[in-house]
Amino acid sequence: LILKDERWTPSQVLMAHLEAQLNKTIGRYWWKKYVSAAFWSNIATPINLAITLFTTLTTGQAATDSLLNQETFVRISIASLILSTVNTFFRPHQQTNANTDAMNKWRQLGTKFEEIYYSECFNDLDFDRRITNYQELQKEVHAEQIACRAAVGCRWAW
Repeated sequence: LILKDERWTPSQVLMAHLEAQLNKTIGRYWWKKYVSAAFWSNIATPINLAITLFTTLTTGQAATDSLLNQETFVRISIASLILSTVNTFFRPHQQTNANTDAMNKWRQLGTKFEEIYYSECFNDLDFDRRITNYQELQKEVHAEQIACRAAVGCRWAW
């Protein structure tokens, strides 16, 4: 885009600064939501599977009285109670969905960034147009950052 030998105009410097800042911010917040969604997804499945299996075993024991010995039955019942409580309190499935929705919002902002980034840019008018578009996108990014920081999943920004 810009040769190293050329002198940069103030518009080019501002545009390059906005590009770098927006690219870093959008990428970082998208990545945080991706990792968080993956974490909760990987937690939800084993917890729900364990609850289902334990509940099946305790129901079978209650129906037959000969499936498990009493000590195993009590331990499985307590484990099922604990897992159900953890599942109810942390709601991993809802956490997964909330983080996936937030990740999709950041993906949309990333798409807008790429549309601006890959648009034609040959002269100062194009640089000024990009700057205006980047500044509008920056307002949207700031609004999403505020919403994200208000949510539990993004309270601690890097």
